[in-house]
Amino acid sequence: MKSHQKSVKSVQSTNLNKKDFVKKLLKDNSNIIWPREMKIVKSLLTIFPDEIFWNSLDLGFKLNSLCWLLSDDGRKLLNKEYKKFKLNLPVQKNYEIKENNIAFNSKIEYDEKPLNLREFLNLWQKKH
Repeated sequence: MKSHQKSVKSVQSTNLNKKDFVKKLLKDNSNIIWPREMKIVKSLLTIFPDEIFWNSLDLGFKLNSLCWLLSDDGRKLLNKEYKKFKLNLPVQKNYEIKENNIAFNSKIEYDEKPLNLREFLNLWQKKH
């Protein structure tokens, strides 16, 4: 006998509360079409599956619908935010500045005072 089990696509389970996520990004409206918004959340989670990214995402503005995130401008914004989120910059090292190790003799001793720059440079070159 053949078993009549339906194949189930493997969907990555998330702990992200989708309803709270939608409320976080959308304006406070009673006009939210929940089935559409939930479907968009599911498609967004397949594009960027990292829950921590979605929890930390702050657009700086509220949306009328999550459809905007699937538009060209929305995708560009999400790609930019995701790259910033994934960016791992090394911690900047602090270097202690110690006393100057370079000895510089500020006085040049010469027998005659040079008359022009060429004479000065020639005298300085002979000393060093």
